[in-house]
Amino acid sequence: MKSTHTIPAVRWHSWRLLQGVVAYFAAPIRSDLVVSHNINPLFFQVREQILTVLLRSGTALGSGLLAISIPAMLARGQLRIALVNSTLLLIAWGAAIVRQLDYRIRSRVMLLVVYSAGVIELSFYGYTSLSHFYLIAFSLFTPLFISFNSWVGTGALALSTATLALAGWLIHSGAFVPLANPRYSLSSVAVIANCSIFGLVLICNHIGLMALLRHVQALWQHERDARLRLEQCVAERTAELEHTHAAVAAASRRETEQKEYLAALHQATFDLLNHRDMVDLLQVIVERAALILNAPYISLALADAGELVVRALTPGQARHMGQCLPRSSSASIWQAYDTRQPAIDAYTHARELGGQHYDYPAPYPAADIPIVIEQRCLGVLSLGRAQGYQQFTDDDIQKALMFAQLVALVLDNANLYATALREIAERGQTEQTLKSYARELQEQNVELSAFAHTVAHDLKNPLTSLIGYSDLLESSYAQLGQAEIEDFLHNIGRMGRKMTRITDDLLMLASVRAQSSVPVSTLNMEEIILDTELQLQAMITSARATLILPEHWPAAQGYAPWVEAVWTNYISNAVKYGGDPPQVTLGASPTADGMICFWAHDNGPGLGEGERAQLFVPFRRLHTHRVEGHGLGLSIVQRIINTLGGTVGVESTPGQGSRFYFTLPAAPAERP
Repeated sequence: MKSTHTIPAVRWHSWRLLQGVVAYFAAPIRSDLVVSHNINPLFFQVREQILTVLLRSGTALGSGLLAISIPAMLARGQLRIALVNSTLLLIAWGAAIVRQLDYRIRSRVMLLVVYSAGVIELSFYGYTSLSHFYLIAFSLFTPLFISFNSWVGTGALALSTATLALAGWLIHSGAFVPLANPRYSLSSVAVIANCSIFGLVLICNHIGLMALLRHVQALWQHERDARLRLEQCVAERTAELEHTHAAVAAASRRETEQKEYLAALHQATFDLLNHRDMVDLLQVIVERAALILNAPYISLALADAGELVVRALTPGQARHMGQCLPRSSSASIWQAYDTRQPAIDAYTHARELGGQHYDYPAPYPAADIPIVIEQRCLGVLSLGRAQGYQQFTDDDIQKALMFAQLVALVLDNANLYATALREIAERGQTEQTLKSYARELQEQNVELSAFAHTVAHDLKNPLTSLIGYSDLLESSYAQLGQAEIEDFLHNIGRMGRKMTRITDDLLMLASVRAQSSVPVSTLNMEEIILDTELQLQAMITSARATLILPEHWPAAQGYAPWVEAVWTNYISNAVKYGGDPPQVTLGASPTADGMICFWAHDNGPGLGEGERAQLFVPFRRLHTHRVEGHGLGLSIVQRIINTLGGTVGVESTPGQGSRFYFTLPAAPAERP
């Protein structure tokens, strides 16, 4: 047993050693895995969870053992050991419970407690299994919870072995006596053997642990590389997906725009087909083009006799309707017309003078689209945009070409429709002309047939009588008396005059038919009636007829010889078919439509409805039992008055006489 004066020195050195260990473990270690960027962050979470489990299980186990050992310690007077162990246990509980503490502080507190427990076990009991356990645990936990650095593990191994060797040497030399076991002794062989075995065990454990940690680190590095590759693949795939998504979105947008364009084109087709008027159609075309093609400046020039003429345009342009486009200042338009291909001017400046296409002062994109159908260029549709950045893309040109094809079909359809209408109108006019010719031919045929009948019948009778009287005079002149000869000559003269009247009427009818218009003037109706009365004087005297004339005749317009023939017919018929004796009343009155109505009223028996319907038919006569005639008079009257712009008619009631009338335009002075 060594002298006890060495015990304070050993305690002092032990205390200094303990202070150094505490200072070492309290200092932050820069090589900690926390600052490492090569290890998966999941490792830190796992390591912290392991640390928490070890702290809590170790403190729980230590609390149980301390609770069992405290009565024995107190019985043997080992109060200091109980206090030190309780203090370490409290420190360990603090690190186990308080999760808010930084991992480095908690790990160093655990290592400090384990190492301190080993040193305290050596100090109080010497070489025991528990002291070896604490030092081994310290050597294993240090590299695990500090870093994967083998130098740190080697330092912990060296510190544990050196602590065990130092404690053994001090106890063997008597410089230190275990506080709880003063009789404890230790030989040098035991110290060397114990330390050697302890060192070898720790070295083997350290080598195995480092190999395991390096393997784990390699796995983590492999996992990190795989994760980086996966992230790179994910990033590349994400970029591809974004590119694909952008392409799909662009395609969807183009498809949507195409559908909207086709719908607008479809609607425009119906709108254009519903317009038949060419001027209206062309204006609708440029308005639709401006809306569908997003080009506010549109002009439509159509080919006309080798020239391009502006036929429609939107507002705000320097050109005007009907302007011919010269080649010198409209080269782009003529290029599209000649080549049948679009002419695009991506950034054209405003042109000057007559060649200026749009009046927008800044540069603008322009495109000229030919309107082609069956290799024929009908014209050019010129597009313009006011903003320089709104260039015409390939899609815009394709849309413009589709619209130009629609315009070509619509224009061709409109031309066909106009041609069809013109042909229909011409055919209708031709049909009307043919019908008119057919009607005139039919009338002429009827008149010719009636004329032949008149010539064969009405002229035959007086000719037969004329020939008979002439033959009789020639053969029996010597046997006839003077009175009979005079009677024969009178009858011959009467038959000749009748033939003359028939011939005059036929000539009048032919002249009226041949003349569609005659020179008209203001009529002197009093003079015309006087001439008519003188012409019919013999008939009036023979029939003892009476004429009643008005005091004043309204002024009318007409052709005097024809009007005299009308009055001659009306008065002669009134005398022929009037009462006994005949009384004929003449008169005239203005009408509301600016005409003058002239009439002749007789006191005859009147006419029925059927008879009135046949009055103005050529070569038709009534009352053949009373008078002789050829039926030309009233038909001539109707033709004369119709040619002069008037109408004829009759008003009659059986037993009350008949009123024949005709109308003529009033003279200007007489118009109301």
